[in-house]
Amino acid sequence: NFGHWDAGNDKATYQENLEAVIKELEKTKAKLIWVTTCPVPRGFPPAGELTNDGKAPRRTSGVMKKYLNPWALEVVNRHPQISICDQWQYCKDREKDAYRQWWAGKNVHFSGPEADALGQLLANHVLEITSKK
Repeated sequence: NFGHWDAGNDKATYQENLEAVIKELEKTKAKLIWVTTCPVPRGFPPAGELTNDGKAPRRTSGVMKKYLNPWALEVVNRHPQISICDQWQYCKDREKDAYRQWWAGKNVHFSGPEADALGQLLANHVLEITSKK
C-alpha cells in the first residue's frame, strides 16, 4: 500500500522511499512484484496540480494515474527483475461493469467479489512468475 500511504510526497521523496523499500526487499532474494496502486474512486475530489512544493494531491480521484503510478514505474523500470501486476488497469478496464459502483463511491477499499477478483489477479500473477525457470 505504498502508493496511498506515501501519496503526499514530492516526486523525489516518493521515488527515494520506494528505492529504499526495493533495496531492503532485494536482500531477501525473493522474486519481487510491483502491484500498481488501485485507483481512487470518483467520489473523491479530482486530482489537481502538484502543490507549490511539488507534492502530489494526496487521496484524490486520478492521483494514481496522474502522478504516483508513473513515478513508481520510473523506479520499477530501473529494476527489470521486478514483475508488474497492474491492478490499477484491471479496475479501470471494469469501471463500467464489475467495478461500476466502486468507481462511483468514496471508499478506496474493496470487498466482496471486487476484492476476490483483485486477489485472484495477483494470485495468478504470482503463480505465473514462480513457475518460470
